[in-house]
Amino acid sequence: MARAAQEETMLTAFFSKNETCSEARNYTYQEFPQHFVWNYLEKSWTARKQKGSAIGRMHFVAPSAGEWFYLRLLLTVKKGSKSWEDL
Repeated sequence: MARAAQEETMLTAFFSKNETCSEARNYTYQEFPQHFVWNYLEKSWTARKQKGSAIGRMHFVAPSAGEWFYLRLLLTVKKGSKSWEDL
């Protein structure tokens, strides 16, 4: 469990990118893939070189899922979140 807590996920890397990059704070988690690319090997977001359209997907969460549903909802509206508390 300790190793899983330390592993970087797309969401925690999103928080880290918002802390270090002022441009990243202008986008919601849903808009993020249009401006940044997820690097699977480094497990980090890097700025997109080619501007254009990109599709980012968020998993469906039913309203009956409680906190998971509301977390997903917050990620679609709140821009520039730097941590769980910031959401």
